[in-house]
Amino acid sequence: MTQPRIDWDALSHTHSAPLADAVKSLFADGGPFEISAETLASQTSRPAIEAEHLLDALCPPLKKVPVLSCRNCGMDLTDDETQSEACPNCHQQYAEYGGVQATDTFLYQEARSRDVAWVLALHGMNTRGPWQEEFNWRVSTAYGRSVPVAIYKYGRVRPGAIWLPSLHHKVKQLVTRIQTLNGDTRENGFDGPPDVIAHSLGTWLIGHALQWNPSIRVGRVILTGSILRPNFDWDQLLARGQVEAVLNHYGSRDFWAGIAHFVIPDSGPSGRRGFDAAADVTQVCAEGFGHSDFFTTKNLKTVFDTVWRPFLTGQISADISASTGSTGWLPWPWIFRATLVPIFLLVIYWIIVVTLVCSCFFGIYEGCRILRGA
Repeated sequence: MTQPRIDWDALSHTHSAPLADAVKSLFADGGPFEISAETLASQTSRPAIEAEHLLDALCPPLKKVPVLSCRNCGMDLTDDETQSEACPNCHQQYAEYGGVQATDTFLYQEARSRDVAWVLALHGMNTRGPWQEEFNWRVSTAYGRSVPVAIYKYGRVRPGAIWLPSLHHKVKQLVTRIQTLNGDTRENGFDGPPDVIAHSLGTWLIGHALQWNPSIRVGRVILTGSILRPNFDWDQLLARGQVEAVLNHYGSRDFWAGIAHFVIPDSGPSGRRGFDAAADVTQVCAEGFGHSDFFTTKNLKTVFDTVWRPFLTGQISADISASTGSTGWLPWPWIFRATLVPIFLLVIYWIIVVTLVCSCFFGIYEGCRILRGA
């Protein structure tokens, strides 16, 4: 089911923008839903009359339905129940409270297009992912119910992690964790593959975990700050049924994704330029965004509501305004890739470490010698 085409920009100009944003989020969640002007107004500082005018303007796709209720106890009444003199719930005479109360509610009756069992979030290198708490709350509301969100924290990455064997070890740890979480969610009634959102090194880990273990299945995958190669073989994973769909949300000013190829083995700048156009991946370019700009307080709500939530809950081709990826990506010559550069960086790292240790040792030694002389 495709969400109805609504000109939200126009509505924001002709009606209250906060009210338009509030009802827009309801449509983004999918259907069905029911809301009254009073309920919508309570989510903002605008009066109920403005909310009612906005909801009226959205009919259709909304359907306006009168609701009859008892003014005393608030119970909704059927037409037959209004024909009697007293409320069947509180047994008070309608006339004593000014008669039956008539209000309007607005219904959106389309069925939700998609659901998910649980969600896996993978943060980037050397960060505890403070954005994940807000993302956790937002994704829990995206499907109209509480969705378990597993935040996988693989720990801080030490310099040795630029070696391929160390990264392979982290891939195996991730596969084991996914298998464990699948078992845990199944036992608790949440059977099914997870949707995944990954950032930076998390994109490298989930991509290689899927390649390394063909038994791993996931739903839709959102990549941000991706450091996978632009020619990463997503088509094979899609053909094998390991992945339902992939969204690459990349930033045009992502410096770290642009240089990952020189430091991280088997990586590339897909988080800066997108995947190759031939790949069956939904690609959305965030103009001016850097490596972690998706998760700032300023951007996360807009990014989630306009791009990520439609991808997670709707039809891919209809609900996402996608761009095409770049073509003709070629890796740098072997000598410039993550081969000699990591060795050079590790040598520099250990020189610094040894220098600091020696400086501390000789400092202590000199201090002791001065104290003995005194």
